[in-house]
Amino acid sequence: PAPKKDKKPLSLKTKILGAVGILLIASLVGVYSWGTKTASAETAVSKFFEALQAEDAAALAKQVQLSNGKKMTTKEAEAFIAEYGDIIPYELEDVANVEKNGKVMGVFNAQRVVIPVQKVSFYFADEGLTLSLNGELVEESKTKGDEYVFSGITPGSHKAEFIYKGEFAEFTYPFDLYVGLNPASSEPEEIYEELPLTSVVFALDTFVVDTPEANKVMIGETEIPVNEMGETDEVGPLLFDGSVTAQAQVDFPWGTQLSEPVEITSGYETLDFTGLDEKHQPALIEQVKVFAEEYVEAFAKRDE
Repeated sequence: PAPKKDKKPLSLKTKILGAVGILLIASLVGVYSWGTKTASAETAVSKFFEALQAEDAAALAKQVQLSNGKKMTTKEAEAFIAEYGDIIPYELEDVANVEKNGKVMGVFNAQRVVIPVQKVSFYFADEGLTLSLNGELVEESKTKGDEYVFSGITPGSHKAEFIYKGEFAEFTYPFDLYVGLNPASSEPEEIYEELPLTSVVFALDTFVVDTPEANKVMIGETEIPVNEMGETDEVGPLLFDGSVTAQAQVDFPWGTQLSEPVEITSGYETLDFTGLDEKHQPALIEQVKVFAEEYVEAFAKRDE
């Protein structure tokens, strides 16, 4: 038999290195296990429903990704909870998807609950309209003909406002907006709201003047021309709550006169004069005197 060799005891350094290696391997296994679990679809769905059932909008916003690549805001999460707070896991596939989105620790492909954003439309012929949801403007909007299309909207029940700034009117119109999921159609969901404004035609009932250009409609400092029939084209849009007034302006040979202001409450408004004001009565009398004297003089001289 071969002679037995005496085993040398392990050095302290070797023991330390071995212990460190074992700890490192154990740590890597633990990190891998934790990362895999944290990034899993099951964890994503579990945290989603925990936040949803607790009605914790801030927590829900952290767990959700929108389909346009943006993070859900807390206000958007509140709107989602208001409409979909009572769904159960079985119904999740009807309102959201679970997809790979982002990384955990920069290594593990994370699974997240992704909610598809929606589009809404509103028919309005004039420029200057914006939509605010829960106090924040909807930035992604475009106008196509008479149709406004607003996109990037989270499904849910929103506190909405139309904000209009035009030449003759500025106002906000609050309303409740429910935006549902419509995965089967690419067409936007239409908003059915009637705004308190429309276009107006003005008719002038004034003294006869030589030229139509002498007649105008005044809204504030804006002059609106009148045609030979004494009417304007459609003007607006204008509010119908009486906050906006219009006046007829006529340029007479003896001066320019304005009618009394008329509150706009319908789509066809008539503006008329009830008489000359104190400023223009003496001027007209003097004009008539001059005409009478010249007429009598010409008649007496038989001067054609």
